[in-house]
Amino acid sequence: MIAWEEQELADPELESLRVALLFPKGRERTTESFLGLLRSGDTSAVCVAFDFYRHCEVMTRHGGENSLTVHKDEVLERARGILASATAEEEHSVVALSVLGFLAGPQDTELIRAALESAGTEEALIAAVRAADTILEAGGSDSTQAKSLTAAVARPAFDANRSEAVRWLALNAVAEGPPLLAQEYLLQALELPSITLQAVAGLALAQHDSTAHRPMLEAMVAGWPEDVDFPADRLLSLLEETAGSGD
Repeated sequence: MIAWEEQELADPELESLRVALLFPKGRERTTESFLGLLRSGDTSAVCVAFDFYRHCEVMTRHGGENSLTVHKDEVLERARGILASATAEEEHSVVALSVLGFLAGPQDTELIRAALESAGTEEALIAAVRAADTILEAGGSDSTQAKSLTAAVARPAFDANRSEAVRWLALNAVAEGPPLLAQEYLLQALELPSITLQAVAGLALAQHDSTAHRPMLEAMVAGWPEDVDFPADRLLSLLEETAGSGD
């Protein structure tokens, strides 16, 4: 994936804007450099701007502030444009998806569903799954679109050819879908051979309705070995903590 710190740009003027992000001289200069890249019309430069925006969003999780959020609508518009382009290179699509992982909304459902189905690499699939998770978490809807997106993100969750990391992320996204449909998929996931994926599904089911699902979860963990790692140990602890509570 294009990384704003490392992706050198062929155009000297655009490269100077990228370098200015590496060595910031105040918020105003940073914003000017970011917008210069975003509005440049050069796809690689635009993607550098996307990745810088993504970086700023990540920093907010560590107490930072993203002063660029006032430009999020423009970021969204340009990211959608790249994803909708039939000629977009995959590395550009991945960066566009990565920023949609923070900004996507229900109106992006069809775009992300298509990205899930067409992802040619694990990197692209992970970015699409994260964008789907963002949409479903914000949606809170039983709409046809939400159900369609949940079904699309469930496919990699049950695909034995995918890595466990991808399937884990996909199950977490499924858990954010319409409650009845999400629980239907999560119950199916309890039958997967991977204890890790069983645990991911079990934790999500406990969040939906721990009382209703407790008997099935207890029966499942009874067949586990004594020594299990995260997240299986977290499910065991949760069941122990809530035993007899009726919660």
